Amino acid sequence: CGSGHGFSVREVIATMKIMSRLDFAVKEAPAREGHPTVVVADISKMKQVFALKPRCYSLDLICRSAFDWEKKSL
Repeated sequence: CGSGHGFSVREVIATMKIMSRLDFAVKEAPAREGHPTVVVADISKMKQVFALKPRCYSLDLICRSAFDWEKKSL
């Protein structure tokens, strides 16, 4: 659903490199025409309708959870 807080692609890459202890290659490219520069989930309806709040705002924890999940599928 999202958390209502966004992170840049560079922030996510840097966090994944630190957390995973892998120095993977990153190839930067120009932004694609028509793609939004920023996308952040609006969680107001989720909070109102379902009384749900995000459990995690920490990029470190989000990346760790995603990395651990991916490792299980290998």
